[in-house]
Amino acid sequence: MNRRDAKLYEQHKSRYVLLGALAVFFALLFAGRLANLQIVNGESYREQSERRVYRTVTVAAPRGGIYDRYGRALVVNRMAFSVQLDGYLLPEERTNEILLALLDILQDEQLAFVDSLPLSAAPVSILEDTPDSTTQATRLARLLKEKELPEDATAQQIMQRLIEDYALEAYSPAEQRILAGVRYEMDLSDFSSLTRFTMAESVDVATVTAIKERQEFFQGVEVEVVPVREYTTTLASHVLGRTGPIYKADAEQYLEQGYQLSDTVGLDGIEKSMESVLRGVAGEKRVEQTLYGKTVEVISSKEAQAGRNVILSIDSAVQQAAETALESTITSIATAGASRADRRGADANVGAAVAIEVNTGKILAMASYPTYDLSTFLADYSDLLADPDKPLFNRAVSGVYAPGSTYKMVSAVAGLEEGVVDVDTVIVDKGIYTYYAPYTPRCWVYTDYGTTHGPQTVVEALQNSCNYYFYEVGRLMGIDALVRWSYAFGLGQKTGVELGGEPSGVVAGPEEREANAARWYDGDTIQAAIGQSDHLFTPIQLCNYIATLANGGTRYQPSLIEGVSSYHDTSKIERTEPVVVEQLNIEPDHLTAVLAGMRAVSEVGTASSVFGNYPIAVAGKTGTASVSSGTANGVFVCFAPYEDPEIAIAVVVEHAGSGNGIAPVARAMLDAYFSGKQSDADAPIPEMSLLG
Repeated sequence: MNRRDAKLYEQHKSRYVLLGALAVFFALLFAGRLANLQIVNGESYREQSERRVYRTVTVAAPRGGIYDRYGRALVVNRMAFSVQLDGYLLPEERTNEILLALLDILQDEQLAFVDSLPLSAAPVSILEDTPDSTTQATRLARLLKEKELPEDATAQQIMQRLIEDYALEAYSPAEQRILAGVRYEMDLSDFSSLTRFTMAESVDVATVTAIKERQEFFQGVEVEVVPVREYTTTLASHVLGRTGPIYKADAEQYLEQGYQLSDTVGLDGIEKSMESVLRGVAGEKRVEQTLYGKTVEVISSKEAQAGRNVILSIDSAVQQAAETALESTITSIATAGASRADRRGADANVGAAVAIEVNTGKILAMASYPTYDLSTFLADYSDLLADPDKPLFNRAVSGVYAPGSTYKMVSAVAGLEEGVVDVDTVIVDKGIYTYYAPYTPRCWVYTDYGTTHGPQTVVEALQNSCNYYFYEVGRLMGIDALVRWSYAFGLGQKTGVELGGEPSGVVAGPEEREANAARWYDGDTIQAAIGQSDHLFTPIQLCNYIATLANGGTRYQPSLIEGVSSYHDTSKIERTEPVVVEQLNIEPDHLTAVLAGMRAVSEVGTASSVFGNYPIAVAGKTGTASVSSGTANGVFVCFAPYEDPEIAIAVVVEHAGSGNGIAPVARAMLDAYFSGKQSDADAPIPEMSLLG
C-alpha cells in the first residue's frame, strides 16, 4: 500500500468498520428470524399458512326409512364413508391424474355412479340396444346434443371430442375411455366449485386410509361420513326404487323446490314418488380447511333434520311368496315345456303378480320377474341392461297383456246390466259360431275335443269359460256397452298407483282402432267379449278390476302407501284414507251370479286342480291369451275368501300356456296372506290418525 492509499484508508477506516458491523448485525437478525419461523414456531406458522379456506359445507339430512305394513324395515340409513370430489379444491390440471389414481383404489361395487356413455371399451364402438329397449339410443341422443355433434357422428368422432374436451391426449386408449366415462358423468351431475360429485359410497376403512395417506396428492378428494341407503331385503326392488344425484337436465326443477345440486334424490319407485316425504332438511357447518381439503376447525353448525318414514301397504310375507312362486313356477313351466314334443311352455320366462286389499285398494304385494338386487344395482347395471328378459322393467305396472278369459266377468256383468241376458238365460253352445259366416270362430272345447258345452247359463259359462256363450252376449250387447263397462272397471286407464311408467293400456273398440287408421268390424266385437281382439291391460288393472267385483262394485284407487311416521318412531302412523274412484251400481243378483261362476271355476272348473281342496273358499278365473309368436300367455285372477272377500290377486306369465298353470303363484300368495294374518292377530295395532 503506498502512502496515498494508506492515508485514504485511515480517513475511511471508521466507515468500513461501521458497514461491516451493520452487515453482521442484519445477517444475525435475518438468521434469528428464520430460526424463529422455522424452528421455534415453525409448526405453528405452517398450520397458520394452511388455514386459508373458510367455507360453508352442506350436511346431508338422513332420508326417511321405508317399512312394510307391519313395520318391517325395507330401506333404512346407515352412516358410511363417502368419497366425494370437491370442485373448489380439485386442481383442473391434475384432475385426470387424480381420477385414475382414485379409480385404482376404489372397488367397482363402491362406485356411486353408472358410466352412461353409449360407447364400448377401447377400441370404441357405439353400443346397440337390446330388443325392445331404447336406453342406448336415448343416451346417444343426449350425448350428441351435449357435445354439439351431428346425428351421424361415428364412435371415433365422439371419442375425439371427449378427448379434446377433457384433455385426455396423454393417456392410453383404455384410460381415455375410462376417464371420459367419469368426466361425462361429472358433467351430467353439474359438477362445479359449488356442486360436489360423489365417486363412491360405503367405502371401507382401508380405502379411506389409502386416500388419507396421500392427502396432498388427492387434492380436492374429500372423505365424508354420510347417511347412505341400506336395503334390509332383496324384495320389491321395482317398488322401492333407487336414489342418486341430481342430474343437470333436472337441476332447474329441483332448484325451484329448494334443493341444492349436491343433494341426493329419489330416481324411481317409492323413493321418487314419495320424495317430498322422505326428503329431510339439510344442515350446514362453517369450517376452516387446508388447501388440501383437511378440515381444521368447525366454526359453527346447524343440524340436519331427518325426513319422515314411509309405511308401505306391502306385506313382506305375501311379497316374498309372490316373488318366490313366480320364479319357481316359471322355471317349472319352462323345464316341463322343454321336454314336450311341441315345446309348449318352454319359452316361459317372465311374469308379474299383484295382490290388493279388496276393501281399501291397498296393495299387499307387487312382484315382477325377473327382478334385481338394489344393494348391488350399480355393480350389476351393465348386465341388467343387457339381459334380454329386461329385469329392470316393472311388468306389474308397465307391462300390458291381453286378458284372455279373465275378461269374461266384464262381459257377463255388462250383458246382465244391459239386459241382453239375465241370470237364467240359457245359450246353447253349438261349437262353431256362425252368425258372421264365413267368419266362424269356435269355442275352445270344440277346437280341443270336438265337443260342446251344451246349454249354458252365465254361471255355467264362467265355470266352463264357454266362448260361444260370450260370443252371443257380445253380439247382442254391442261394442259400445262393452267399452263403457271396461272403463267402469278401470281397464284401459291408469290406476294412479304411486309409481312411474304406468301406461293406460287399451280397451278394444272402434275408437281405438280408428286412432290406428284401421277399421272395426262386427266380428271384432265377439272376440273382444272373450278378452281377445285389441285388449291390453296391466296386471295391476286386472287385479283392481277383480277387487272391484269382489267388494260389490266399489273401485278404489290402488295405493302402495299405508301412511307416514316420524323418523324416530314408526309406531305412530298417520294413515292414508282409501280413495274411491267410482261406484258401480251392479244389481245384487247379477253380481251374485258372476261371483258364483268364479267360485265354480275354483271348485270344479279349470282352477280346481289347484284350489279344489283349498281350506279357504277361493273364486277365480283362468285365461289363455294368444300372442304373435310362441306359447300363449297365461293369466289367472282370483279373490278370497269367497263369502267375505279380503284379497284379490292377478298373475300373468308370458308364454305359460294357460292360466291354470300359473294358479299356484296365487295359491302361494294366499297361503302367506292367511297364515300371516293369523300370526299377526295378537300383534299391537299402531296408533294412527288419518291423512287426506
